[in-house]
Amino acid sequence: MSMDSQTLLTQAKTEGFNGRGAVKRMLEVVGGKNADFETNLGVAATFLDLVFH
Repeated sequence: MSMDSQTLLTQAKTEGFNGRGAVKRMLEVVGGKNADFETNLGVAATFLDLVFH
C-alpha cells in the first residue's frame, strides 16, 4: 500500500478529523502487517507535520 501525506490530510479533513482517532488509524496502517514501513514512516511524519502546523 502506498500513501501520500497530502492525500491523508485531505481525507482526514473530509472525514471531520478528530485528532486522536485519525492519528491512531493512520498509525495502524503505517505499521500494519503488510505495510511498507520505511516508506510509510516518512509519509506519516510529513502528514503529522501538516496537521499540527
